Amino acid sequence: MRFFLVALLGILGIGAPAASQNAAPTRMTTADFAAQQEWSNPRLSPDGSRIALVMHDAKEKRIVILDAENPQTVIRQALLGEPPLQALRWAGNDRLLIKLQTYKPVFGFTRPADRLFIYDISADRSYEAAPEFNGTYSGDLVYVDRSGEWALVAGQNDQNDYPSIRRVDLSTGKSKQIQHQMRGVWDWYADRDGVVRAAIQYSKTNDFALQYRDNEDDKFKRITINLQRDSDDEIMVESIFLSLTDAPSTAISNHRKGRFGVYEFDLQRGRIGEPIFEHPTHDIDSYYLDNESGSVLGIRYQDDRPRIHWLDEEMKRHQARIDRALPGMANRIASFASDRNRMIIHSSRGADPGLYYLLDIGAGRMDVIANPYERVDPDQLSPVQHVEYRARDGLEIDAYLTLPKDREATNLPLVLLPHGGPFARDTWSYDPLVQFIASLGYAVLQPNFRGSTGRGREFVEKGYGQFGTGMMTDMYDGIDWLAAQGIVDPKRVCIAGASYGGYAAMWGAIDAPERFRCAVSYAGISDLASMRRYDRKLLVPVRYTEFWRDMIAGDVDAMDDLDHISPLNYARRLAVPMFIAHGKKDRIVPVEQSEKMIAALHRAEKPFDWMIYEESAHGFDEEEEFDDFLRRLAAFLAQHNPA
Repeated sequence: MRFFLVALLGILGIGAPAASQNAAPTRMTTADFAAQQEWSNPRLSPDGSRIALVMHDAKEKRIVILDAENPQTVIRQALLGEPPLQALRWAGNDRLLIKLQTYKPVFGFTRPADRLFIYDISADRSYEAAPEFNGTYSGDLVYVDRSGEWALVAGQNDQNDYPSIRRVDLSTGKSKQIQHQMRGVWDWYADRDGVVRAAIQYSKTNDFALQYRDNEDDKFKRITINLQRDSDDEIMVESIFLSLTDAPSTAISNHRKGRFGVYEFDLQRGRIGEPIFEHPTHDIDSYYLDNESGSVLGIRYQDDRPRIHWLDEEMKRHQARIDRALPGMANRIASFASDRNRMIIHSSRGADPGLYYLLDIGAGRMDVIANPYERVDPDQLSPVQHVEYRARDGLEIDAYLTLPKDREATNLPLVLLPHGGPFARDTWSYDPLVQFIASLGYAVLQPNFRGSTGRGREFVEKGYGQFGTGMMTDMYDGIDWLAAQGIVDPKRVCIAGASYGGYAAMWGAIDAPERFRCAVSYAGISDLASMRRYDRKLLVPVRYTEFWRDMIAGDVDAMDDLDHISPLNYARRLAVPMFIAHGKKDRIVPVEQSEKMIAALHRAEKPFDWMIYEESAHGFDEEEEFDDFLRRLAAFLAQHNPA
């Protein structure tokens, strides 16, 4: 496995020759839809003079450093290597901290393990930070010194440990331990001077407390967090932000209404106070912090589309100006300099992967610095709209409906495309698979069925024990809703998906064959019991993993009960054509999940196609393999559910 250790020589030109404005647009091909994004993760240095971003070049990913005064000028570049990028941030103006996801064997299974690397731009070299950490949880940044000379990093010394904290010299990567592990503590917090001041301590009984001290000479004292709850509901404090001024500290919690919001937090009493921001229907997703004061500047959330609620008045004014300049788009401030004079903006929508802009407020300019998908023509994409319908029990389901461009929205063939997870959600954003299917003439429905995240704890809990039942009927009800409006032909429906969506495709074809003409599974789960043994956390909502219970089987503890909703055990009942595909390097859902289903269908002599992709993992890392999948998908749909 290659790590981020090799610096490259040379300078790259950025951008492509502009196409002739008089030339007719060339119809997008499968290769265009399969093209990987070329640019991602742009970050401005604190002084605003440099831009770091990731360049996806063929099979390699590189960190590219641009001159913000002239973004066509490349200052430096370095090879990232194979491991997926988890996070990228500046440490001062001359170093980057790169968190990569590697893998290591644990108890006979391969588990993801984060590692933190340092890239020194002036010296053009990279090295690991705190290599002493040897658990799957490591490389978690607790604090970065404003000068970029040192950082506090949390991680496990061993797989059986809780995380401790090491102070890392960012010029060498060498470190020393400054905080021992504490039982039950996974989350550590420091003040703006780099003093470790607080931690959240979890217990197996779903209780959690704050370990807190006023300064580094004091001992930690345990403060019970008073959430005023009267049940064992999965209520949690997700993050705490220490106040560095006279203002109250803040916390992200779902304690009041079951949805994650931002609240005042009394450190001395361990009590959550008045709301700073609560959305009436949705969780918040993330937040912007002021590195100087530690206060929350703004909050990101998604209802029908991505949005930002700014608490900071200056940022609120900037956002309003950006939205006026780029109407009808989801405009996100991706990064900004310490003085806020320069900002990087990502502007996109469901039918447009978008562009990255550099906004220079002092100069009054906003210029494109990167096009993540050069080969995608937004004018050829199909519109994506947010819709809502009611499930048979009255539960309101939100979804995204993509209707094929330039076709009347009447009696269309449909591809039902449930998301993965299943404790995840679909959003109003560019999806090459959705757009490719729509380009073939199909309507595409992406339902956020019960159990989907973003709408609070209660909606997630409605999915517990509903893997192959309530989640599925929510999808079926979406078909009926579209058919009742005359938008789709209910006799021309195919179900397709990846991960849990792949499971839903296999199970839907078995559970309700009268509804579907075909089914397509990529990286699908065929055997729930073996999947749960492989990794329990892969089957639960990420925000609630500390409080994992028997969510899939509901109140039934017996592992065998999962067999009743596992497609593998019902291969002989398959009555519609199926296409199964999987990446051989998938470590999230092992390829054996598809291989066992393929073998079972062979034995049952059922109609199906299959393909195992040698270089792909849980998604498609190779354009050639994604292109091949799209071609096979198009042929499969044309044969069994022609548009």
